[in-house]
Amino acid sequence: MRQKCALIAFIFIPLAALGADWKPILAEELALKTPKIDPNADAEAIFWDVKIYDIIRSDYVEHHQENYVRIKIFNDRGVKSQSTVDIPYSTTLKTTIGQLSGRTIKADGSIVNLKNDAIFDKTNVKVGNRLSLKTRSFTLPAVEPGVIIEYQWKEVYSETYFRYVELKMYRDVPIWKATYYVRPLVSDRFPFKMGYYNFNCKPSKWELVKLPDPFSMIYLENIPAWPDEPDSPPDREVKPWVLIYYSDKEQSNAKKFWTKESNDLSEAFKKEVKLTSDIKKTATELVSGIKSKEEQMLKIADFCRTKIKNIAFDVNGMTAEERSKFKGKEFTPTGDTLKSKIGYPSDINKLFVALAQAAGFDAYGVRATSADRAYFRNDLMDSYLMNSVLAAAKVDGKWCFYDVTNPYIPSGMVDWDQEGMAAVILQGKELALIPIPVSKPEQTKMTRLAKLVLSEDGTLEGSVDITMSGHRGVAVKRALESHSDAKRQEDMKKRIEAEHGEVEVSNIKIENVNDPLLPFHYTYQVKIMNYAQRTGKRLFFQPAFFEHGHRARFENAERKTGIVFQYAFSEIDQVRIEMPEGYELESPEAPGSAKLANVGDHSIEISVEKLGKAIVTNRNFVWGKEGQTVFNREAYTQLKAIFDEIHKRDEHLLTLRQQ
Repeated sequence: MRQKCALIAFIFIPLAALGADWKPILAEELALKTPKIDPNADAEAIFWDVKIYDIIRSDYVEHHQENYVRIKIFNDRGVKSQSTVDIPYSTTLKTTIGQLSGRTIKADGSIVNLKNDAIFDKTNVKVGNRLSLKTRSFTLPAVEPGVIIEYQWKEVYSETYFRYVELKMYRDVPIWKATYYVRPLVSDRFPFKMGYYNFNCKPSKWELVKLPDPFSMIYLENIPAWPDEPDSPPDREVKPWVLIYYSDKEQSNAKKFWTKESNDLSEAFKKEVKLTSDIKKTATELVSGIKSKEEQMLKIADFCRTKIKNIAFDVNGMTAEERSKFKGKEFTPTGDTLKSKIGYPSDINKLFVALAQAAGFDAYGVRATSADRAYFRNDLMDSYLMNSVLAAAKVDGKWCFYDVTNPYIPSGMVDWDQEGMAAVILQGKELALIPIPVSKPEQTKMTRLAKLVLSEDGTLEGSVDITMSGHRGVAVKRALESHSDAKRQEDMKKRIEAEHGEVEVSNIKIENVNDPLLPFHYTYQVKIMNYAQRTGKRLFFQPAFFEHGHRARFENAERKTGIVFQYAFSEIDQVRIEMPEGYELESPEAPGSAKLANVGDHSIEISVEKLGKAIVTNRNFVWGKEGQTVFNREAYTQLKAIFDEIHKRDEHLLTLRQQ
């Protein structure tokens, strides 16, 4: 349904200034014994009020958000989950948290205030090279079942231009009423009108209130808490929220809007792509002697990923000093990027398109939606959801997509959150809005090898060798890229322990973290006590070592959301387990092969080496064939049955008997 672009005032409702004082506690709130929205809720938010406004300074806009939350606690689980509060904020965006206060109201009406010395900041968390997060944390006093807790805080974003604001209408507990008060930014220096779009909800109509300044108010009532379900769609795709945006563009017709938006973006992109003599020469050298058009494009992509230093990544050995000295421009000519061999991701994307065009390809920039934000909505007449910058070229008559903005993504692929999403090809003709293909399972492959020895007391130990390509490799490389060698080993040790439970891990070796071409690779030594269970003269153990200790992927009988696998993938495991001296295999049967509803395949084959000293298990698992990675909620029963069967097969036990 099309949303209104401009907020319209209907009536004035006098209201006290939000956040100045605590609101009165109602007797019925204190007396409440059971949840109002969800009978199984551990706590419920009675209200969540947020006041949003911008202040124009001399050379920037200062964005303010004032929050006020009141929560009723019903049981001990509610005490545990709600008494400690973490408020994340970005130090990169120059955010400050202030005016923080809180209190606990006991069942008898007595009040215990939050003390200032109970408020502290947690250590910075670095996200990539350009974003740093902190957390303001506090624990409310005297929290027990039956109390009410409430707290207020103010976030101020300095020196930041806010064209978009997301109004979240959900928390981790049910909410009786979430209310936003928004003062639109109006200035001669800012000639845009404020619009809005409702996602996954039908809130109230906007009303004009006085606080005492005029604010536009919107609210949503009886909001359930969303379950934490594995492989869920992105939050913005299922949870209720409202997008506030500013626009100066006509929004009466979606087709006309997107056609014009595509043309405008295309013209802007064309102005930044120049085919200089150096670019033409480089393109000719890159594709020389390569007959396959597909291979030519991959060669150009690999050049951009490996030879141009990307300011947003640690790849290519870029030092902090090089990064600090880089003086990028808002619109860097493609020739300058090629000459300097350094640039922002968008600069490298433009250079890639220029090189492809110089090599004779129909190549263009691309704007695409991202699954970690929300799926494309045709009637949202703003490019907010088109936040991904990619490139496309026609190769042998079909569109192929490339992401050289992330050097870790293999050439010919895009990041997982763009696969299957809508993309606008900036070719400057008719609107070209098409879905990006989903990569094949073999493009995201994990190969795991283990050579292990099983002792008579049930201890298993030996060496492990793991290689990750495609999306799996990208995820680990991004997580480790900026860490020291010691921190990388520490992180990988935690990952391995999370996989296997109580395990001794040593001699971890990690390779190719910052290599854009080679897959991520690591090895380690492992020792697990009591891996095999002994009963009399027999040992029972799980031959699929890499699946040992794993829980079923889908444990709940029912499901509230659809199912989204981030990407198609394949797993190839080979596990060699040397048997204890004097033991032989008693139960040689294996699960064999199974076809998984045309979406995947799973097989476990078990053999005994000729000399009878070791058991070799080969496991293969393929998921997401034909690009099937998204399923509606109605498919959950069948999906759960498939993955329960996989789990059962992976847990298959063998028996060794003492001779």
